[in-house]
Amino acid sequence: MTDLTLVSFFFFACQLIVGESFFNFIKMFHLTPGEPYSEIFSNCLIFTYTKELHDYRNSGFVWEPGGFGCFLIITLMLNLFINKFKFDRSSIILIIGVITTVSTTAYLALLIILFMVYRFRNRKINFGIILMIPLLVLIMIKTPFIGEKIVALYSSDMDKLENIDHLSRYYDKIEMQMRLNRFASITYIYNLFGHKLILGVSNMYDELMNKVYSVNISNGIMDFMAKYGVVGFLYLMSCYARFCKRNVKYIECVVYCLLVIVVLGFGSPILTTPIVLMFLFLPYYKLPNPIYVLVKRPVLLNSEYSSAN
Repeated sequence: MTDLTLVSFFFFACQLIVGESFFNFIKMFHLTPGEPYSEIFSNCLIFTYTKELHDYRNSGFVWEPGGFGCFLIITLMLNLFINKFKFDRSSIILIIGVITTVSTTAYLALLIILFMVYRFRNRKINFGIILMIPLLVLIMIKTPFIGEKIVALYSSDMDKLENIDHLSRYYDKIEMQMRLNRFASITYIYNLFGHKLILGVSNMYDELMNKVYSVNISNGIMDFMAKYGVVGFLYLMSCYARFCKRNVKYIECVVYCLLVIVVLGFGSPILTTPIVLMFLFLPYYKLPNPIYVLVKRPVLLNSEYSSAN
């Protein structure tokens, strides 16, 4: 991920400097989707450029900047686990990568991670932490691309749902799926599935989702619940929490880890991707305990072999 982020910096610079010419260059690889998406979307496996929508945002190798930000945040968190919450070269690169996505979701998750690092290093409740919490809330509210964007997004979503019949006919005419943002996705899925959200509908998801309207869901939590239910979501979160507990030790930090994944899942449909589903298995993974470790000479570790040494 660090290497791919460095690669994205180069292509992102080309995107900012060259613009549409760079878009046409990527299209030469013939990896764009069919019409009409090929007019705005281009991809060359290691970089994605969506013209007009994301002219000044870094999508990296993912489908959009928000998705790329989610991948970066999870990688940053794992890197901090490995380094005992110390920032290294990879951490700095990943943080810069998050900044280039200009993603509200990724920014919120980054603020939570930075606060978690502070709390991991400073366990005492002091004046600094009391001041920091309202300060973070104020930053979220006052920052245009966080607070204002969330309010505008909610209003836009509610308007879209009220006019969904008219919009659906328009999108059918241009042969595109109707994109539902975060709040609209919640309402639409809840109205569509109702009590089925408890256990999910599994393989029937695609058929039921597009039965009335052809929509594109952007809320990963509701998307996951529709497929695997609230039960499946809670099980995934419990596995994830157990894995985090092994690395952060403190229950408070586990709560922050849960907040990170909830924020990411709310803003992007990433919960069904391998980078998140791996947490179903990681709590049960144990490093092998080798009999021999090579230092300058073989050293026996297991107590049952100590007499042989």
